[in-house]
This record gives sequence, structure tokens and C-alpha cells, in this order.
Amino acid sequence: MHYFKYLLCLALFFWSCEPSSVEEEKDPEMEKPNYEFDESLTLQDGFKAVVVADEIGRARHIAVRDNGAVYVQLAKENEGSTIAALKDEDGNGKAETVEYFGKGEGTGVAIHGDYLYASSDEAVYRYDLPDAKTLVPSEESRILIAGGFPQQTNHESKTFTLDNDGNLYVN
Repeated sequence: MHYFKYLLCLALFFWSCEPSSVEEEKDPEMEKPNYEFDESLTLQDGFKAVVVADEIGRARHIAVRDNGAVYVQLAKENEGSTIAALKDEDGNGKAETVEYFGKGEGTGVAIHGDYLYASSDEAVYRYDLPDAKTLVPSEESRILIAGGFPQQTNHESKTFTLDNDGNLYVN
């Protein structure tokens, strides 16, 4: 009797693991991106390039959020700000939405957890990432994480990285 119960439980387990026949099959054509690839660059086989935005200013570093939002730290201010936030709204690989925020010319930008980190030439700041539908973090959420770096005339940009535990390393 115990053997029968064991087989019944095992059969129910395997039956529950099977994919549902009710699920719709995905059309492979619908999943292909509608990108216009930039053929002017020489890339390793298997790689493609797309110009997402070309008039935002001189980009230093970029970070991409899991919802597809792209954050670009600019070398110089554009529209009074130093970070560009880009969003491809229609899936063609081009940024239809471009918004600017942040102060302080710098180099670094990164996403870790629910935060966007950005550096100026003298400090590293952290912003709370907004909900997935909102592109730009609020300036009120910006806090100083590391500062007091000396002003320099050469190699003043503060590149940085974060490890998996969230420890910050500044160059």
C-alpha cells in the first residue's frame, strides 16, 4: 500500500511538471528585434551594433537597466545636466525618449540593486531608481556616497565599480 501511495505521489509530481498544453506558442518572428544595425563598425563574428542615440553629447560610460532604460554619464553638460536617460519605446533599437538629469561632469555610471550610481570628478552619488515606468530618478533621492576627492587637472574622472555585495571601488 505504501508503495502505491509513493508511485501515485511520484506520478502526480511528474504530471504537474509537464508544460501546459494551454500555453500559446510564441511566434519566432515576433521575437526578432526590428533593429537597423550599424555596419560601419568592425565587430567580432556574432556581434552587431545599433546606434541608440547620436545627439546626446559625449558619452563616457553607460548602464542598462533590466527594463531596457539606458543611462549615459556625459563628459559635459547637455541641457544643464550630465546624465542622459534613454528609452526605446517601439523596439527598433533607437531611443525615442531622451531625458536629462544630474549635476557634475564625470565618468562613471552603474546600476546595482535598486540604485543608480553616478560619479562626478569629485564624488560618487546614488539615486533611487524609480518604478519601471518612470525613466528619470528624482533629484531629491540623490545622496553622496563617497566624496572629498582632490580636484585634479589630469585624470580627474572618477571611474568606479561595485562588487556583488555592493562594495564601491573608486579609481
